[in-house]
Amino acid sequence: MPEFSLDADLRLELTTATGEAAIAQVRGTGLCLTVEVDRPQVLLDAVERAELATVADFLAAQGVSAAVVGPDGQLARLGAGIRSRLGRLVTGSARVEPARRAAVWLVVSSNPVRALRWRLRR
Repeated sequence: MPEFSLDADLRLELTTATGEAAIAQVRGTGLCLTVEVDRPQVLLDAVERAELATVADFLAAQGVSAAVVGPDGQLARLGAGIRSRLGRLVTGSARVEPARRAAVWLVVSSNPVRALRWRLRR
């Protein structure tokens, strides 16, 4: 496999269907990325757990690791070198190591839980 290396400096804006927005800055060199997000809850609400697992597994296959951080600290690490039972439980991939608060948010904001909360409110 050819050697893989990154040189990244990207600014991304995520806007949800409800109009909420979050800004992410992706930076990295070599095999390490850092994703800084200003509104983590918007990002966590928008991301499907299976998609997160797919990204983490892809990064790991390339030998790349990423840290996702918000204003209050690290939300998750994913990709190469990560082995997490909590990540496997929450996302389906051991290549995701969520911080506890991010793991709770991913579970609470999942589609089945959202549907249950909606039914209970009625």
